[in-house]
Amino acid sequence: MINYKAAWLLNQGKSISWESSVVKVFADELGQRLAHVGLEITGPRGAAWGRPQMDQAEKEIHFLYKFCRGLSLAGGTSEIQRMTIATRGLALPRG
Repeated sequence: MINYKAAWLLNQGKSISWESSVVKVFADELGQRLAHVGLEITGPRGAAWGRPQMDQAEKEIHFLYKFCRGLSLAGGTSEIQRMTIATRGLALPRG
């Protein structure tokens, strides 16, 4: 719903300066949580040692786990995005 709202606002020609930050923080952290759960299911040994007998699903989960870490940095860290949400979206003073 957050993505749909941001897309609707863009379609209306409105600014999504803080809405895009909400979408990014939510998506990045959700991806990290899902990858972490997948890693708990498959076990960390495959990621650490690159077991050759890993099946395709395990390989994709381990890739996702490594990849999602970088997404929270690309385009601004979650802390920077939260500052944007606080100042632009909630009109809180910069502290």
